Amino acid sequence: MAVWNSTIEADIYSALKNAGIRVLDVNLPGNGSTNIAYARIRTVGGGDAKQALAIMLSCSRQWLPKIAYVFDEDVDIFDPDRVMWAFAWRLDPAKDIMILPEQNVLPLEPMCNTNQPPVNLAKVGFDCTIPRVGGFDRLSFAACHVTDPFALPQGGPTALTEEDVTRNMEAFIRGAPRSWFDILSHFSGQPYPIVYRAFGSLRHRLGRMSDERPAYPYIFADSCFVDGKGGTS
Repeated sequence: MAVWNSTIEADIYSALKNAGIRVLDVNLPGNGSTNIAYARIRTVGGGDAKQALAIMLSCSRQWLPKIAYVFDEDVDIFDPDRVMWAFAWRLDPAKDIMILPEQNVLPLEPMCNTNQPPVNLAKVGFDCTIPRVGGFDRLSFAACHVTDPFALPQGGPTALTEEDVTRNMEAFIRGAPRSWFDILSHFSGQPYPIVYRAFGSLRHRLGRMSDERPAYPYIFADSCFVDGKGGTS
């Protein structure tokens, strides 16, 4: 399968390059069985990402892939964690999903309900790039990174019941606005399911500080967002 992936990757890379797209990498992840492709590009024009998706889904004589993703140059498309992060934070479902109907696919595609050619099927592309049109703040799209593990209390954590965690968490948040990072740090060592259930029991009474970006710490409030002076946003 790896050899077959490479031939399709070469098809896509050459087609993108010949179309004037500043392509940096193409990757067909092994677990996608040649039906999923990623491309990393350097966007210049406002339509580069969508144009790249159309090419990726239609350029290979082997009629693959069926699903394509395009990412900015700062995303390592060989790192599944970075790919999933960009998919989560750089895609607008209303604008960034492209469906191409009635495309050529392999007769082996089970969704076609037949193995006799010719067959066709819709293909889909996902634009996971930062928009170049619309005045977006590019800094707000900066990649986040997983933090180091939380340090455990000296001597190890004291086991608490869910009721204890809930009561202590309420007092902790009432003491000062707290981010989710603050909460997890404070309750480090407690079983995570207990921590999130305790938080869930408080969440309907919590708002977030709208003027403390990007953490938006939690505070007890009657509205979803409040500013530092206690007003609603």
